Amino acid sequence: MGFPQPYKAHSVILEGDKFEEVGDDFLIVAEFPLKTNLGEGRADIIIFRRQILERSDRSKLVVWRPIAVFDIKSKTAFDWWIEGEKRNSKKYGDITIPTIRLKRRRLTEDEWDIVLARTPSQYERRQSEAYAGSLLSEYAELTGDTKNPLPVTGTIVLDVSQDSGVLQKNLVQLLKSLFADNSRDLSHNVGEKLLVSHDGYQPQLLHLSLVINTIPTSQRMMLQKQGEPVVQKVIESGLNEDSNLLLYCSVPSASRSGPSGAWISKYWHGLEYLNSMCETSGIQQVIWIDVSGDLRTKRLARTRLHVHEQRFQIRRFFKDIQIIDASDQIHSFFFNRGKMPTLQSIVPELATLQDDSIIVVSGWEMLEQMIPERGQTALREFKRYLIEDLSDTEKLSLWFEQPRNVEETSLIYQKSKSLPFSKYSPFYGNVRKIVWNLPTQPYATGQTTPRFDDIRIIAEQNHQGVRTHTVTIPILKNWSSKFWNKRGMEQYTDSVEKHCGRQVLDKEYVLNSVPLEQDLRIAALDLLEGITGETLLQKVPKENIILSIEKLPLHWNKDLKILRTPILTFSPKIAGAGYGLGYLPSSISTPVVTTPRRYRSHSRRNSAIVRSYRVPDELGLVTDGFDLNRVYKTELERIYRVIKLANTIEMPSQWLPFSNDLVEVIKRCEDLCSTKLLSDFLANHSCSA
Repeated sequence: MGFPQPYKAHSVILEGDKFEEVGDDFLIVAEFPLKTNLGEGRADIIIFRRQILERSDRSKLVVWRPIAVFDIKSKTAFDWWIEGEKRNSKKYGDITIPTIRLKRRRLTEDEWDIVLARTPSQYERRQSEAYAGSLLSEYAELTGDTKNPLPVTGTIVLDVSQDSGVLQKNLVQLLKSLFADNSRDLSHNVGEKLLVSHDGYQPQLLHLSLVINTIPTSQRMMLQKQGEPVVQKVIESGLNEDSNLLLYCSVPSASRSGPSGAWISKYWHGLEYLNSMCETSGIQQVIWIDVSGDLRTKRLARTRLHVHEQRFQIRRFFKDIQIIDASDQIHSFFFNRGKMPTLQSIVPELATLQDDSIIVVSGWEMLEQMIPERGQTALREFKRYLIEDLSDTEKLSLWFEQPRNVEETSLIYQKSKSLPFSKYSPFYGNVRKIVWNLPTQPYATGQTTPRFDDIRIIAEQNHQGVRTHTVTIPILKNWSSKFWNKRGMEQYTDSVEKHCGRQVLDKEYVLNSVPLEQDLRIAALDLLEGITGETLLQKVPKENIILSIEKLPLHWNKDLKILRTPILTFSPKIAGAGYGLGYLPSSISTPVVTTPRRYRSHSRRNSAIVRSYRVPDELGLVTDGFDLNRVYKTELERIYRVIKLANTIEMPSQWLPFSNDLVEVIKRCEDLCSTKLLSDFLANHSCSA
């Protein structure tokens, strides 16, 4: 939904100004981690308001005070029906078996009203109150403010059968409008709850409501208290105009194909960018330092970087690049107690390099993954010294770096935003330009696959601003489809062959259309922290939202119709004949089922008798923990119960003397602790025979 997702409470309670714009006094965060008495969990939505707290020593502290905790509950319903599925059986030939189909549908108005009346349940209230109590404890521990009341709790109810983009947009508008303009209207009596929803929608168009639990007087005063808006927000890029170091960062998409696609596009376009930079700057020599060993030999580098699929100019340019493998020196430093590598030890001819040369560093993200935790501190020191050595050479340098994820999220891409480096990084203040390699936006809200795999957005960021353009990576065409399962791949191939299910807009059409191509470039900037599309477009004005606040009983009436969720409704297909060329044949209402669906039964298999000549193991012939006396008594008790049961029903005349004799034999067996007498009696008596 585009809300920040902080990693810890300190990041938002004491440093929340970094998430908001100038003039805002409240903050909405999502997926907030909390430890409660019920266990660890994540609160779906938390509302904070900016306040200035005066301490006992008269110093002032800017804090973000929690005022509301909301839990999101999704509701939906299903229609089900039976269809006939044709099968071929070896035993029965061509048959038709029944198949149950499910389809999600919207909740009806009556069903939606019942869902709202039953919200919140006892478990939902307990969960929200646990989150609120834990959040208040963390706030008091960080700020020392113990007078803040418990945050307001509630439940956001939505019908997930609706369009996800419409739901997200209206949920954001509802929360912002409620706490920016309508927080004073949140007042009700004890035993009531508030139902907040959009007033501009017809009931049949949007199923989205906020159910707020009882608000005591202390919480009501907290909501009505005015916040302190953000007056000034300083964003430091950490760039240095006088530096000779360029940083290249490739951001993956949120799909499974994202990391590999970002890696391929990074070096594919990186070679093109390096070639164009050498041509424009007159650079004659390129020194490529590989710190991970991925490009150990020139042949291996040519294969991994897909140089053979590049155009002829790039292939010729790659032949002149000198690749140096620094992995052996780095491995010796971390695992064999060797000396820390320096730029001079990695590149022995550093002093004799021409002035018109460039140094490239790659593979650092792989090196960070290979070094264990105990060596990360030394790795950071090695990185700092290497960057200082590059700065001292006064030669142009290009560093391929993996960007880090931050707490802010992108509404368009449904993933965390990216930052090239933090203010504690050795890159801070030592980089002149950042080259971003970004994926295209997904087709719709909730999707993660890029709209075009083979189109990447290049954003060049310097102290003057950001300049964007698009590039094509031919090797990434339909790259995401390679990560689908077999069934999805078959459906994709079938749809392409039949020219159905194709992309809404063709790639060439988008690249040749200035407005569409500009939309892709502006949307890609949403992945970068501190950089938005507002640098290219004017800020969109806020919409005025009208909210409806209704008071309802807190506890739903027991006489209300019990509703199960998810709701299953039998909805058979209506039979109808299709006439004309443009009509499709409708499905049958009662499928012609010829055979029931048979499930495999566990039948006893007749295995062949195999003769074995191996001597049995003695341990296998000894029973472990077998109590013979206990088994003996149990069997005698069972025989007594059988005799007692037989005496209660009508039996033949010879049964009574037989049972009396049997009891006497059993008593003698108990005295002798042997069943041989009982076995002989049953074998020889005429009645038992």
